[in-house]
Amino acid sequence: MCHTLQRGMLIAERKLRAEDQELQEMQVLVRCDDPICGDAELIRRVEGVIAGTLERFGEHLSRVEVWLRDLNSERPGDPDKVCSLEARLADAPPVNVEHGAPTLAEAIHVATSKFEQLIERQLRSVSVTGLAAGP
Repeated sequence: MCHTLQRGMLIAERKLRAEDQELQEMQVLVRCDDPICGDAELIRRVEGVIAGTLERFGEHLSRVEVWLRDLNSERPGDPDKVCSLEARLADAPPVNVEHGAPTLAEAIHVATSKFEQLIERQLRSVSVTGLAAGP
């Protein structure tokens, strides 16, 4: 895994092995607002949650972008922590989800769960469509 810090954005890359295939790369890009971006450990934890949850889709994903935002840092407790995720699926348009919550941890975990379900549906849809288009 490699981490590079560029203008408030930590880029994390993790190589994932797809079943019976050569080594695949899935790049995880984490971007965040200044108030919450100061902690490199947070960025590493986000990368770990994303890569760990989506690892099984490694052969279908080349890149996942994560945006962490704090919409109103002055009023704690409001659902103002937002995690947005976007992925590039092979041979399909990008897919994305977003979740707002009172805590950043909740926003990240719920958005990741929603994202996992969305990718599963997308891949099933592509699989069914591909079968229907066959001879």
